[in-house]
Amino acid sequence: DLIAMITDKVRYVVVLGDVAQKTKLFLEALDISFEESSDIETAVRKAFYATESNNAVLFSPGVATDGEFENYSERGNQFKMAVAQL
Repeated sequence: DLIAMITDKVRYVVVLGDVAQKTKLFLEALDISFEESSDIETAVRKAFYATESNNAVLFSPGVATDGEFENYSERGNQFKMAVAQL
């Protein structure tokens, strides 16, 4: 059921950081376009320009930040600031 929902709802993925090989293979198998981004600001911009009317952009940090951010709050605040700059 989850795979069916993903293929129905997800159009495009912007991944912050390096995409693991398993993630690439998963997205390719589902024929979902994706890009990598090295920073939140660029990721937000890529997601913004990839959307169409009535699309939603979801920020879903699913992995550790490897020291890039002090904590999850800082990561969330940087995401909010990037969205505000659009």
